[in-house]
Amino acid sequence: MNEPPEGHARANLSPDGDICGCMPPRARHDRHPGEQDDEIRDSGERRLFLDESRVLRSVRRALVVVWLVLAVGAVFSIALRTGLGRDNVFGLVPFFNLNEEGALGTWVASVLLLACGLLAMFSALLSRDGRQVWQRNWWVLAAVFVLLALDEVARIHDRISPPLQQILGTSGVLYFAWVIPVVALGLAFLLYQLRFLRHLGRTGLDLFAAGVVYVAGAAGFEMAQGLVRSDTGDGSAWDVFPLCEELLEFAGTMWALLILLRYLLVTLPRAVTLQVGARRAHGTVTTTG
Repeated sequence: MNEPPEGHARANLSPDGDICGCMPPRARHDRHPGEQDDEIRDSGERRLFLDESRVLRSVRRALVVVWLVLAVGAVFSIALRTGLGRDNVFGLVPFFNLNEEGALGTWVASVLLLACGLLAMFSALLSRDGRQVWQRNWWVLAAVFVLLALDEVARIHDRISPPLQQILGTSGVLYFAWVIPVVALGLAFLLYQLRFLRHLGRTGLDLFAAGVVYVAGAAGFEMAQGLVRSDTGDGSAWDVFPLCEELLEFAGTMWALLILLRYLLVTLPRAVTLQVGARRAHGTVTTTG
């Protein structure tokens, strides 16, 4: 194989036309400023994409572990309470009971919903900086998550259900009457956010699916439980229905959190790039003037 003449570099062209990465500094500086910005942005987005994947994988694993701990703990609590008649066992039975106020599940659900609300708030702020038209929709979404988090702790829906049941005389699937106003508000919220979800594309579709999972647990199993309770008066199935209800709610909330986190990790570097570009342009105009 013939070696190149002495004093000449081997011609290994990089994608940007640099030979062995040794393009003279002056030649690099002679490039158009827009090309330099594009290269910086592309390389930065590649690094951020790798970081985004790592972050999402780590958060996903942590959420799966939390979900499994809650599921196993709840089954353990039900087995001890119904199978062995043990209602405490060092406080572990009520602690893992997903239908118990102030138990582990209540606080985990509240924290997850608050985290979703915070991510939606950050997205709303990015929409403001980008002068997008969907900022109000992000704030409404954030408010809904925060209200759901408060409801997990305060159990507002359980408090309004008995008086509504007495007033409306509901039974069957509407035995727990809170589902009537809550489902109505949920449908109104969906209609309001429909164009916004379509605008988000895949993110909007994923958020809709996560919402379906959450509502299937929160309202679907509650209505099924009400039907059994109303028709038979049997409370033996009350342990199974809350278990399925709460685990579906956790799954929907965790899915929504991952979706919002993914969206934020993708849009944040772009928003920062736009801000940096705008400041550079403003500085250039000021200097020229």
